[in-house]
Order: sequence, then structure tokens, then C-alpha cells
Amino acid sequence: MTELHAVLLAAGGSSRLGRAKQLLEFRGETLVHRSARLLLECTSRVTVVTGARGREVARSLEGLGVQRRHYTRWREGMGGSLALAARGLEPGIAGALVLLCDQYLVDGPDLAMLVAAWRDAPERIAVAAWDDRFGPPVIFPADCFAELSRLRGDRGARQLLVARRGELNRIDMPHAAYDIDTPADLAAMRELPQG
Repeated sequence: MTELHAVLLAAGGSSRLGRAKQLLEFRGETLVHRSARLLLECTSRVTVVTGARGREVARSLEGLGVQRRHYTRWREGMGGSLALAARGLEPGIAGALVLLCDQYLVDGPDLAMLVAAWRDAPERIAVAAWDDRFGPPVIFPADCFAELSRLRGDRGARQLLVARRGELNRIDMPHAAYDIDTPADLAAMRELPQG
């Protein structure tokens, strides 16, 4: 089976929200724990990149068989934390599944669908799509790893996705549209059934 390594980005300082989104609870577990648990259903190889509130985030992950990499320069943005994870991918890994810890509606079936689409065409980037947009979760094939490892600042992998727009395997995933950046986003999450 083609080797897949999952990367959970959970290093940010949540400046617009004013509190650590990684540690917010949704349906009985922290967002970072929920996301890591779902990724472990896809692959046994999961790296969580921590940064802000790193010790508390690490405690929230106790009991899960994930690797942790701490990004000390987390204030510089998502690009550097993704680059740190990309540099740690072992030889033989054919794809890297990248998820943001605050994508609270992305669920197991969504990730399974993304993985299945990537396994059908492992040379292409499999990316979540909603409305006319696309973004994480996304699976990058190995030929993207070098470029991911050079990312810096707050841009994440958006430039890479845009540059390869014509090669993307877009997977319809309305849940991927929802994340938490602002107090209004948090209020919307809390309005959902918590059971």
C-alpha cells in the first residue's frame, strides 16, 4: 500500500480569536485531539506540529500515537510549520495529508474519501473543494515535498496549489469550508449540536 503520512498543523497563536483554538472543545474533545484522532484512522503515521501553548496542546494529545514536532518560530506563520513537518518526512513516503486543527466539521468519511481519491491518482494533489474554492485538507504527492520544505511566513501551501491549479484532483467537501478564525466563527461552532 502506498505510504501516507499525515500532518496536523496546530502551532498558531489564534491572534484574531484571542484564545488557543487548538484547545477549544467540540463534541467532547479538543479540536487538536479530534483532528489527530481522525488522521490516525487514515494512517498510523501522524505528525502534529505544535507551537503556541505547546505544552497544553501536547497534554491534549496524550494517549494518541502521534509524533510531535514543536515549531519555536510559530509567530512567523503556517508556512514555516508546514516546512518543518515536510523536512521530517521519511524516505519512502508517497503522500502527505495536511489538515488544519480548526476544521471542526471535517470528519472521518471526508478524510477517507480524500485518501481514496489520492490512492486512485497518487501523482496528483488531492484537495478539498467547496463552492468555487479549494484548500485543506489536501494530500501532496512526494514530488511536492521539496517545495513544501522551503515554505516560510504565513502563506502556507496556497501558492503551490494555485501554481498547480490545473493538476489538482478536487474532491467535493463542503465541511472543509468551516474553520475558526474569529469570535463569530466560534459562536457558529457552538450553535451546532454538541452530542
